[in-house]
Amino acid sequence: MAVCLRKYGQIPVQATCNLLVTSWAPLLSRLFLVPGIGSRRQYVKISPSEATALLQENEYSEEVNYNSVKSFDTNQLSSNNPVEDARAEGRALYTTGMLFGVFDGHGGPSCAQVVAKRLLNYIAATMLPAEMLKEISSPGSLPSKDVSLLQFYNDNFELVQDLSTLYSKSFNKFLHKLHSNSTREFKMADAICESFVTLDDNISEEAKLEKLDPSRKVKPDSLHMKTLSVALSGSVGCIAHVDQEHLHVGSSGDCRQVTLTKICSWDSENESWVAHVLTEDHNADNAKEVTRLVNEHPENERDSIIRNDRLFGQLVPLRAFGDVRFKWTANDVKDYLVPMLGEQAVILSSLTPPYLTAKPDTFYHKLRASDKFMILATDGLWDLLSPSQAVHLVGEHTYGKEALKPFNLPEKGPIALGNLHGTLTSRILASKLKPIDANSATHLIRHALGGTEHGLDHQRLSQLLTLPDDSVRLFRDDITASIVFFDTTKSWPSVRSSSCCSCSKPIPTQILSLSVSCLLTHSTHSHPLVIVICYFSSNCPVTRPTHKVYNFQSEKTPYKFSVDFQQHKKTSAKMSARKTGRRGVTKKRAQRATSNVFAMFDQAQIQEFKEAFNMIDQNRDGFIDKEDLHDMLASLGKNPTDDYLEAMMNEAPGPINFTMFLTLFGERLQGTDPEDVIKNAFGCFDEENLGHVNEEKLRELLTTMGDRFTDEEVDEMFREAPIKNGSFNYVEFTRILKHGAKDKDEQEA
Repeated sequence: MAVCLRKYGQIPVQATCNLLVTSWAPLLSRLFLVPGIGSRRQYVKISPSEATALLQENEYSEEVNYNSVKSFDTNQLSSNNPVEDARAEGRALYTTGMLFGVFDGHGGPSCAQVVAKRLLNYIAATMLPAEMLKEISSPGSLPSKDVSLLQFYNDNFELVQDLSTLYSKSFNKFLHKLHSNSTREFKMADAICESFVTLDDNISEEAKLEKLDPSRKVKPDSLHMKTLSVALSGSVGCIAHVDQEHLHVGSSGDCRQVTLTKICSWDSENESWVAHVLTEDHNADNAKEVTRLVNEHPENERDSIIRNDRLFGQLVPLRAFGDVRFKWTANDVKDYLVPMLGEQAVILSSLTPPYLTAKPDTFYHKLRASDKFMILATDGLWDLLSPSQAVHLVGEHTYGKEALKPFNLPEKGPIALGNLHGTLTSRILASKLKPIDANSATHLIRHALGGTEHGLDHQRLSQLLTLPDDSVRLFRDDITASIVFFDTTKSWPSVRSSSCCSCSKPIPTQILSLSVSCLLTHSTHSHPLVIVICYFSSNCPVTRPTHKVYNFQSEKTPYKFSVDFQQHKKTSAKMSARKTGRRGVTKKRAQRATSNVFAMFDQAQIQEFKEAFNMIDQNRDGFIDKEDLHDMLASLGKNPTDDYLEAMMNEAPGPINFTMFLTLFGERLQGTDPEDVIKNAFGCFDEENLGHVNEEKLRELLTTMGDRFTDEEVDEMFREAPIKNGSFNYVEFTRILKHGAKDKDEQEA
């Protein structure tokens, strides 16, 4: 956070900051960060080992291996004393998924510490099923202290007893509120927003315990003084909820979240790292944010709200927790703040508060196989590094860290010389990037402080680590960074539509959310279908009641279910052609299909298929053979027979190189499932087993669930579909998909 004006002696912060310093701090930090060679400036010099000890003092790493999170690294380096940044990481105990957050405080550490301690529990509460909300919010069921819905990691901050009791009461009220609204539609984005806003409202109300009497001294350690300290200071924050392939982010202020994608070209040695910034900074540099704020207030305040790129010339972030001076009415400021702080607590230009909100912007990202990690960090890091620089540093660290581990040959069986050569070559390359730190967050902070275009500069690093307390804030801010590493190679036991009501609602049971147009994991080898359907009526997970589960066949390997309405015309034509005697595919047609297979997929799909091909092609000779298939299946705990492997190989008309591999997928993606499977899928929405579904109900499902068809796409599909008196005849539609439309003679007969 850029340095803010702090005026109030009751808050333990520097009181000497002025507008000149705060405006020029970013420039000063670049012009005078390191003296030139031969400079007479004297700095305390520390050895590399001492620098490492300082950098690693607050680092933390955890191997999670839960859901889609493989591990995470986090670290923090202070500039303020005490540090005003905070961080939090937790695993949901009663639902699924993990939560991560970084928080950048200003005006003191109180607000950031409290928000980090409380916010993740608020978010976890919004995801509880209705039955659990009812149980824990019933009279007498709540404990005296705050209900913990998460297993926290690296939690070194404890609330004092009186604050803990007060916060527990506020949290329990929130649980009752959630239970009373548990029948409404659930959306993850709304849940994040509600959690941010409710916590901020609670912080504000908790600071109004009693009106202060100017003639009576207030004890510094009283509960009221503690809550006022939290409410008068402030914090921005960014959180991420990761559940299987679903990543939801909420950001209020100017912390930043970055998701990294690893892009692999056809040459596996040629790799590049690409950063995707999911959040926006809420400050005066964001024109959209300034417009939002100005439009919320009368025209005559337009020129006074933003001055010197700050809210009323004082506050940099335009969204934040706490900072109640910018939120309370004039009467509240007079009753609760003036008796303690005097008239300086009043903002003269504040005519129509609130001017500040904690409501976050929310973002959704569906994790892909190429997504490897994300970075959450406060702006102390982003003042020194660009997102692109940060992701390259973490990417190189991930690769180079392998050289820190001892080299071990595989325990099972001999290793082929070709594979051994490749492994050793990779290790030699990794050793060139061998980092000093095993923790990637520490590596990031080290290079943010001491990195140059020629590599690490120890003099620069030691100078920034040993600056005096009274001047360090001019050169760098508190830095907090958390790096979360994804395991996107897993096949999820429960796959939920990424856009089902914009939610990735964690469900305690294994549920597969399925719309009529959804995609399941596809296998190149035919297996019985596994479908576990989350019912899209009152039993949808978005409304929290129990879930109806349909398990058509019990088989471990899921198979693709596809009813592609957009391909209906093509499918019908193909089936009609089949009825006239044109069965099978000639060799020439197969060759044409193979040669044009790359046109069937976009670049991202081809890349994912290439990654899958390389995983199966164990000996890297460019072809998949029986030995490759056997090794791959064996690594998954299978023991395939020779006949089984032969049957898989026979699905291809020739050697399976990447083009043929892609062709096999292309042929299957164009096909449809057995007739009874398609009928059963539609039947999930036909409670009375009538053989048809209401047209408007089906339209609503197609436009709001799953892949979300547009109204135009639904109209096109309905023009070809058997609809009569507002009812969609799925039995007839299934017959058309599988056998083609009836001829005129057949219809008349």
